[in-house]
Amino acid sequence: MGRTEWNAASISTLSRVVKRLQDPQTRQRFLSFAFQILRLSLQPKTSETETKVFDEAVRLLLLGVTDLWSAIRKDCAKMAALIAYEFSSLSHIEQFMDSLLCVAIGSRSVSTDKSQVTAWTEREGALLALSALLRSIEMDSTSQPLAVNADVRTSQVKDDIKGMLGIRQLPVVKYRLGANGRHTFTQLPRCLVQTLKPVMYQCLRHDQLSVRQLSAQCLVGYASLCEEPTRLLIFQEVISKLNRINRNEKVSESDTAANPDETDLLDAFEAEGLLDVLARMAPCLPSTFLLKHWKFVFPTLEKYVMHIASSVRQKSSSVVLALAKQSRSATSGDEASLKLMVQMLLSLSKQLTDESGLCWQRKEGRLLSIEVLINPESTKSRQRQASSFTDLQTFTWAHDQAQSSTWRNNGQNGFPASGHDFWRQVSRGFIAQTKEAFESSQFELRRISRQVLSGLLRLVVWTDQLNFFSSTELVAEEAERSWSWTCVKTLKLLRHLS
Repeated sequence: MGRTEWNAASISTLSRVVKRLQDPQTRQRFLSFAFQILRLSLQPKTSETETKVFDEAVRLLLLGVTDLWSAIRKDCAKMAALIAYEFSSLSHIEQFMDSLLCVAIGSRSVSTDKSQVTAWTEREGALLALSALLRSIEMDSTSQPLAVNADVRTSQVKDDIKGMLGIRQLPVVKYRLGANGRHTFTQLPRCLVQTLKPVMYQCLRHDQLSVRQLSAQCLVGYASLCEEPTRLLIFQEVISKLNRINRNEKVSESDTAANPDETDLLDAFEAEGLLDVLARMAPCLPSTFLLKHWKFVFPTLEKYVMHIASSVRQKSSSVVLALAKQSRSATSGDEASLKLMVQMLLSLSKQLTDESGLCWQRKEGRLLSIEVLINPESTKSRQRQASSFTDLQTFTWAHDQAQSSTWRNNGQNGFPASGHDFWRQVSRGFIAQTKEAFESSQFELRRISRQVLSGLLRLVVWTDQLNFFSSTELVAEEAERSWSWTCVKTLKLLRHLS
């Protein structure tokens, strides 16, 4: 058939056939064929005809992306992103995105037969398509960076954001929609700017894991397309939600740091979703901003490592890992990233106060955060010769006269006066917390302490802090269960594994 023969009535017929097909494999093949036909039929038409074709096209696309079968949803989401950017006008693209947002939040239902398609599958499919659409947007910014007033750089986190909230789309910033960049605009579609965030925050509360993960993926994908002030705004909103702070409520960083044990936590689903956003956003945030407001960020993470749900505790530690990876990938000249890592290590090395009143979940969560920082990556049992020079460099960083290891700042800004004092403080704090968990009567704490011990002893050897053994004695009775005996045995195993 020729391309002109596929009008609105023909596309409507394709939708009716899709609804009647019961076999998933047959339906998947037919949808692939129908989407190819749909892509060919998107050619310029009269205004009235084009509107009818567009309406039928959206119905067909939504049928595919919200199908009962996950394989069909994934395939159709990818194809829908390609087809949507073939629409002739931005208004049609925005209408399709808006339809996806309505399905994602649950205000629009695609299927009338609720016995076959549950609400979460429709939401997941809409989010899959929306994520594919966001990934297909390219931002072209070849201009000089915008000058920032010095007063803005030195303000508090809310002032940082409020001072730049007149979100400006620079004329030189261009957004190319689609693989071929058929549509080029200086602003993102209006529905993304105005509607996406509220919808994603709502979806982050969903009880289905895949819906929460896709919501976090969409929100971070949108943030990556925005200017830095908007990314900081989203970060501030997520932190505020985790702390149950209203927009009009003024809370200082000192208030948050002074009340890290506040038990008014979000439920597991919403907390896990918001923490997932933080972990995914870490690479998009400047180290200077995170370092400056670490006293606000860390207490928030500390609150959620004591959550009763283990998935939330693990997700909170994954945020620490994401921040550590950001510092690790920094260049040697990125002083802020290195200082951020130092702050993270020092914060985690401080022993928890009022031990008697602490729940075991918080102690386990703290060790989970320590583990992601010190646990070594899996390596082969025999190191290759090519890695010896790198190993020598890292040893020099910790011990010899390299500037990074011998820095002295006279104890300013809460940092130790020297590299040796720093590693001694960190290792002692980690060891004390691990030893306490090792000797606990709680099974989960004993398990996580043994899990942390391997990486901890590698750190102790690497930083030459083995003198901690002098403070413990090898107990003869029940040696297999003693702390010191376990440390010695682990060190022997590390020697053979190296």
